[in-house]
Amino acid sequence: MINLVEAEEIWVEKYRPKKLDEIIGQDEVISRLQSFVSKKSLPHLLFAGPAGTGKTTAALCIARELFGEGWRQNLLELNASVAPETPVLVRWGGKTQRTTFGEIADQTFSEPSQRHVRLEGVEVLSLDSEYRIRFLPVSLISRHYVDRVARIRYEGGEIRTSLDHSVIVIDELGDLRSRRVEELHGGDHFITFTTPIEGVTVTLNFESFAPQTHIRLRSGLVKNPKIDSVLPNSHLDPEFAWLLGLYLAEGCVSFNTRGSSGVTIFTLGYPHEEELAQQVSDILDQRLDLSSESFVANSGFDRSRYSSIQVRAWNTQLAKFFSHNFYGNGSNRDATNKRVPGWVFDAPIEIKHTFLKGYMGDACGRWGEYVRYSSRSEGCLIDTAWLGRLSGLDTSCYSGEARIVWNLPSYSYIKSELLPAKPFVRLFERLGIKQYRYFMRHSLYHKRSQRISKTLLKEFWLKHRELLHDSRAKHLLKVIESPLSVVCIREIRVEPYHGYVYDFSVPGAERFWGGTTPVLLHNSDERGIDTIRTKVKDYARTRPIGDVPYKLILLDESDALTPDAQHALRRTMEMYTHTC
Repeated sequence: MINLVEAEEIWVEKYRPKKLDEIIGQDEVISRLQSFVSKKSLPHLLFAGPAGTGKTTAALCIARELFGEGWRQNLLELNASVAPETPVLVRWGGKTQRTTFGEIADQTFSEPSQRHVRLEGVEVLSLDSEYRIRFLPVSLISRHYVDRVARIRYEGGEIRTSLDHSVIVIDELGDLRSRRVEELHGGDHFITFTTPIEGVTVTLNFESFAPQTHIRLRSGLVKNPKIDSVLPNSHLDPEFAWLLGLYLAEGCVSFNTRGSSGVTIFTLGYPHEEELAQQVSDILDQRLDLSSESFVANSGFDRSRYSSIQVRAWNTQLAKFFSHNFYGNGSNRDATNKRVPGWVFDAPIEIKHTFLKGYMGDACGRWGEYVRYSSRSEGCLIDTAWLGRLSGLDTSCYSGEARIVWNLPSYSYIKSELLPAKPFVRLFERLGIKQYRYFMRHSLYHKRSQRISKTLLKEFWLKHRELLHDSRAKHLLKVIESPLSVVCIREIRVEPYHGYVYDFSVPGAERFWGGTTPVLLHNSDERGIDTIRTKVKDYARTRPIGDVPYKLILLDESDALTPDAQHALRRTMEMYTHTC
């Protein structure tokens, strides 16, 4: 089964003209382009016009007619993106949500021919120049069509990207730099993070779902006799956060056919969870002033045995609150569609932790040691992994489960503690500090020898004061004290794919977090000065393949280049007119 967006793009690519004389309209422009191609003498060209007028198509036709079968080897098209299911954390209109590029695209792209859309009021979780995890503004979302992607499985997560997409890695000097996906191998490292981010007081909006307290009769406005109470807006506290987490695991809502009457149901195990059932009733009563009823139910396999206890709250306003906040599309209220509400990500750390403790109704293990959540909702597990990372917990996300592990003596390592060893070994060797070989012997010669514990590095720094006077050592100390760590790539598999891939532009930072657990991705629609200075310049200075004396570079949506990048591009265009 193929979704509508993919179907439209496949249709567009299938019938896109391959030669200039197949383009309908723009006769004068096409005639001039054909003249350039016939003479194999092509000036720098700037195509302008609304989406769908054939700008990109004309450029690709020129490449095909000039180079024939080898057109791809002689054309650099700057596009690189991730698959639509790629998770990201955004703040849109002041509201935080863990979403995907596909979901954002559904709300932003209106025409199949659109390649990018400018965004207002959208921020994405990123990394600033001081290595702080924070939301930064997004200027636009872009997309293009590919026929292959790389599925990358790494410790604790997975992501799919186009082969020319870039990720951020820590190089041998300890600097952050971009690296193309097609250059990665199993055993390389992704950058990830774990950090407790203090949140804000969250107000729960019950009033948007309040019933009509009065009805109008011929005699006038009278009180609705069916309404006993109306829930006011209130702050999210730890006690209610626990109840919300439990709803994510064990709760559901049901409405009558007209949607005018609703009930919230918590289903717990019997008899071992009777205390939890009583706790639910107490919170509903004391926190919301709502009465509830509890009863035990028979097992579906053995009707003579009681297996569950249900707590029911007959309040339509509460049921609508849960229905609106806990389901991805707001209508399909089954377990596979459950999600963590976006405002939980904004809450203080204590609230996030208490919410996750309530969600342990879907988990096994012990809080503070090792927890494994299981769910039929993949989105809910991804939410859990991201929420844990933002509250200082080491999380992983796999098919069917999410995990949290704490730093205990019983575990040899946790992912949030590890950094690549090469930058530090290189530093110690340069400074003649040979003691590192003994001090870090278990890390350096372990089966995971490419990484070193941050705790161990901090201890080593304290023992060697000379490190404090070296500029490179100061930079590496900044990395150690940052929330950054690295995870190992387990497998890279190239797969056929026919559809859109997407990307964000994050001015200034040129990077953002994405993946089923967050890894640092490059702002790879490549509109910044570094791309012009490196990729474009390196490509432009090399000789073409074949009998055409130059290569082609297609800068799609070039109006979105940063001002510095435009100035750098001008210099490159002046220098390499004979080869590009």
